[in-house]
Amino acid sequence: MNDNETWRAVPGYEGLYEVSSLGRVKSLAREIIYQNKHRSGTSALPVREKILKGRTEKGYTTVKLVRDGVYYHVGVHRVVCLAFHGPVEGDIEAAHINGDKTDNTVANLVWATPAENARHRRGHGTQIMGEMAPNSKLTNEHVMAARALLSVGWSPERLANLFGVNPSTMNRIKNGEAWSHVA
Repeated sequence: MNDNETWRAVPGYEGLYEVSSLGRVKSLAREIIYQNKHRSGTSALPVREKILKGRTEKGYTTVKLVRDGVYYHVGVHRVVCLAFHGPVEGDIEAAHINGDKTDNTVANLVWATPAENARHRRGHGTQIMGEMAPNSKLTNEHVMAARALLSVGWSPERLANLFGVNPSTMNRIKNGEAWSHVA
């Protein structure tokens, strides 16, 4: 183990799992008591301590934790934030300061509102917006052309029909509420 690595109990899983300041999660040594199908009564199954292997879901590292026979997939970034930064209430997210979803070290994670987290993503260039969005019908060039046409009197409805989008999209572009990242 690393001398600079600090371990804390995973909130809600005390005595079962711990998470480290480096973003590793381990299952603690314990005995699991289960109903024996072949003999009457219960049996104990010893479980050794081990570092869990995470898997990637939408770019985030997750691990599977079990409590009372129920499995839960949890984001390592949230578990680190809970253990090291404490619980939060409301609509708060665990944000990666450097934009790397796989860097789950405590120094790289903070609690943030969705708006703060979106600002972080825009700041480090990981915000998916505009033509990079999978369902986008417009490109940056379309938006620049639409703005030019709006400035000479074309209606948002006419442009929406031309580009195959909803008129509200063109109104939002016109008012600077959408595609504001395009100059």
